[in-house]
Amino acid sequence: MKSCRFYIVLFAVFLLALGGCSKKKEESSNGTMYRGDLQRSGQLAGTALAKLSGEKWSYKTGYSVPGSPVTDGLSVYVGSMDRQVYALSLKDGSKQWESKVEGSVLSSPALAGDNLYLGTNNNEFLALKKQDGQVLWRVGTKGEVRSSAAVVDGVVLFGDSSGTLYALKSADGSTLWSADLGGAILGSPAVEAKTVYVGSRSKKLAAFDLETGAKKWEFTTRRDIVGGPSVTAGIVYVGSLDRQFYAVDAVSGAKKWTFRAGNEISSSPAVSQGMVYFGCDDNRVYALDAANGEKKWVFATRGMVGSSPTVVGDVLYVGSRDSHIYAIEAKSGKELWKFKTGGWVRSTPTLSEGLVLLGSDDGKVYALN
Repeated sequence: MKSCRFYIVLFAVFLLALGGCSKKKEESSNGTMYRGDLQRSGQLAGTALAKLSGEKWSYKTGYSVPGSPVTDGLSVYVGSMDRQVYALSLKDGSKQWESKVEGSVLSSPALAGDNLYLGTNNNEFLALKKQDGQVLWRVGTKGEVRSSAAVVDGVVLFGDSSGTLYALKSADGSTLWSADLGGAILGSPAVEAKTVYVGSRSKKLAAFDLETGAKKWEFTTRRDIVGGPSVTAGIVYVGSLDRQFYAVDAVSGAKKWTFRAGNEISSSPAVSQGMVYFGCDDNRVYALDAANGEKKWVFATRGMVGSSPTVVGDVLYVGSRDSHIYAIEAKSGKELWKFKTGGWVRSTPTLSEGLVLLGSDDGKVYALN
């Protein structure tokens, strides 16, 4: 009898363990979102496109495409100011579906699991099925959403023009917590070590606890922060309209170093192999030593650089108001190639399967090879 009870208990323990192992993993957009990862490092894995053959395909939307495409390796997902979200074939650019939303899409979607998450300038945030674009849920926000979302452990993070930072449950859009930064949040939050970092037009860079929303610290610049931060190896990097680029300790919020650029900085930084890169309204791209802010090189375009750099291997990709996307040798600042679109390239390039993907104010989504 005792033996029988022993095996019954053992079997029950086995079933409990099996149930724990089969628990659904919480959604995360790491690797399939604006700037690539949750840290917003702008560094992507894969093979760099150091030589350009030309345009493989392009798809014309109804208006400007200021946001950046994301891809799962089969489809390209992107929003447009024509109030549509598109899914295109990565292979040939053919349209798989389009989904009408209530406002223009200026941000980039985050792909987590089977869903896309993005906001519009119509004071709303939505979750769509990536399979067909069906709206799963939508919630109202206090302001326009230009911030590109991050999804981590089933929590969706983004800001809006009212200065509110939101943490929503990815399953249904219900609010977990929110925080008021006192100025519009146009950039995208970065996440590392259960901490959320975000800048705003209140001249502040702030850090919040991912689980509770409690503020850990804030750092004040002289003018507004409109780009998003990047966090790597315990340092938060961000530019400001005060022409300064800042490196701040991720734990304490203390300033580590600053660098003065030639004009306002609205671009978000990329961090790769000990270097930090950003665009500037003085028409240039800057490369600094990530440890101390020493200038390594400067690359000149013919227009303001609000696009945020992307680094793959030893190649940096960035767009400019001069309508070009540039490929630059990351170590030296030497131009490798450039490609002209029909409008301002505010979109941040991404790469997949040997293709460089980007949007342009000419209304097109491009795939270059």
